[in-house]
Amino acid sequence: MRRCIKYFMAAAAVPAVALAAAACSSLKDLPVTEDKASEALTSATSAADTEPSISGTSDDMWGFIPQYSDNGEESGTSKDNSLPKSGIPLMQDAIEDYCRAAIDFLSEQKFTIGSAQPFMLMSDKDDINKEIQIGEVVVNNGLLSFNVLTRIEELVPEYETDYETILVLQVNGKICDFTYDGQKSEGGMLRFKTRTNTDYAGLFEAKDVPIRKGKNSFTLIEFYYNPKLNTYLHDMCIPCTFVSDKDYEGKTVKCTPEKKIGKITTITDEDDVSKDDIYYTRMITDKDYINFDVDDSDMEIFTLRPDPDLHYFIINDNDDKGPSNRGGLLFMLDNGELLPVWGGNNFGEVSLTDKILRKEITIPTDLKSDKEHSIYWGYIETYNDKLDCYTHTEDFKIVIGG
Repeated sequence: MRRCIKYFMAAAAVPAVALAAAACSSLKDLPVTEDKASEALTSATSAADTEPSISGTSDDMWGFIPQYSDNGEESGTSKDNSLPKSGIPLMQDAIEDYCRAAIDFLSEQKFTIGSAQPFMLMSDKDDINKEIQIGEVVVNNGLLSFNVLTRIEELVPEYETDYETILVLQVNGKICDFTYDGQKSEGGMLRFKTRTNTDYAGLFEAKDVPIRKGKNSFTLIEFYYNPKLNTYLHDMCIPCTFVSDKDYEGKTVKCTPEKKIGKITTITDEDDVSKDDIYYTRMITDKDYINFDVDDSDMEIFTLRPDPDLHYFIINDNDDKGPSNRGGLLFMLDNGELLPVWGGNNFGEVSLTDKILRKEITIPTDLKSDKEHSIYWGYIETYNDKLDCYTHTEDFKIVIGG
């Protein structure tokens, strides 16, 4: 299931409406007890048996108002309690703006348990409701400092659950450490629990990152995994630029250079290869393949032999704009955990010149048969001289047999 999700600054790329009401809180101010979480998940699992869905009608303000039904019967949900209720005006505006823009998409979808939409925003460190634009980030003395706002909206009414969230920072193509809401990242990553239908806001600071004189770039990335459902939401990325009047050496987290991340097969513009062959890709080869199936949520499930090789492809076409000079960071999550498959590190660096049409990266794994492996992997683009940066991601499941 190949998904190419374009980088964006504020709102998400799929719907975000739900029955929810939550106050603005910090990460530390929103503890969720295991008993409460377990109770909510138990209720949600029972509700899943009825296969709830969502449809909608148009509205002058929202463009789309969710109207919920249960097995085809209207629930009587009113307009007032159908609207998401974020405790942060800036977040509320972002959700409403997106719902207006996504009216056609929203009205055609049927949502089930596990349908949810993450939002991530940046705002001024002194004013939580003053949004930061991607080209207006202010960096003083090598310090990145701003508020980060996060919220996951449920698309099925009266369902709340917990997601394991990983926050990552890259600056000028390098992974860097930071603090968020007083918590310090480790190895460039900060893990925390995100309760759905709840606002999270905290001060983000990175004070020792590599900065060069002139134009710089950085990206905030969040990954979301639901251990109860064993599924992922698509990642949220905010790419930004800023200008510095001097260089700062800074510190970075070690990433594996391309020559050590696995076997790489390259097709260049000098090779006699047809366009169809360039686009023909196989994530699994015959030596590892046993069987294939699709689960109830249309997730691909591959049954493979132990220690399979996985094949990741970067096609250098840039929406038919032709090959570019580009590069980024490879990653892989297995059941919500970043795998150090790139030469022992969590991220691998990869690049392409405008003479390269495709790169195939073969990644050896040590996946065993002790559990089902829910995989989310991809390429976080950090520079591209022809097109805005994208994330290129896939999610699927692997069962080891044979």
